[in-house]
Amino acid sequence: MPEALSSSSDEALQDAFVAAAARRPRDGLPHHPRTWLVGAGRLSAFGRRSREVEESC
Repeated sequence: MPEALSSSSDEALQDAFVAAAARRPRDGLPHHPRTWLVGAGRLSAFGRRSREVEESC
C-alpha cells in the first residue's frame, strides 16, 4: 500500500475516533458503531482530499 494512502487512511480513522469521542457524551453509542466509524472516516477522507485539491488549484 502506498505510504500516502496509508497515512490518509490513518488520519481519517483518527478523525472518526475523535468525532465519536466528542459525540458520545451527548448522543450515546450509535446503534451500529463500526458502520458509524467507517462512514465518519470515509467522509473525513473525502473532505480532506477535497480541501487538498482546492488548495492545489
